[in-house]
Amino acid sequence: MCNATVALAVLGGAQSGLQFAGKRRQEKQQLQYQRAAAEAERQRALMEQRSIGIRQAQEEVAMRTELGKIEEQAVKSRGAVTVAKGQSNVAGVSVDAVLNDYYNQEAQNRAMALQQRDFRNVQAGLASTDASFRSKNRLIDINRPVARTSFAQGAINLIGSTVKGARTGMELKREFGTPKTP
Repeated sequence: MCNATVALAVLGGAQSGLQFAGKRRQEKQQLQYQRAAAEAERQRALMEQRSIGIRQAQEEVAMRTELGKIEEQAVKSRGAVTVAKGQSNVAGVSVDAVLNDYYNQEAQNRAMALQQRDFRNVQAGLASTDASFRSKNRLIDINRPVARTSFAQGAINLIGSTVKGARTGMELKREFGTPKTP
């Protein structure tokens, strides 16, 4: 039965050692996963920020095109009035009023277009800030603390399992007695 006591002590110690090794391996795998996931999140956030910047640049180009069209239309309208004025030899307050009306309309259209640009810039800034916050939250979620397995705790578990196995073996020996060999 002495062999059974030793065998149970060794099995208890081996089981504890295997559990410790498994926990360490799992800890290393979790840390590798976290590093890979954090890098993937950083890349995703960078692409999102670039996308916001590209969209903002595209909207700026569209805004400049729109401002060009507004100016072109205003120049054509004023030109038509000026030509009509010259052809009919008309002068006076009514022609000047029409020209002023075209200038005012051009100024209003420009102001509205520039205000829209300002709104889109604010929206892009908010989207960028929101993307940063979401990325930080994802990184916090990814990088949750990993339970570390210490060598001291592993050694204590190993000793405890070995002692428990030895105690179980001794109890079995007491319970069943020592076998008699003929």
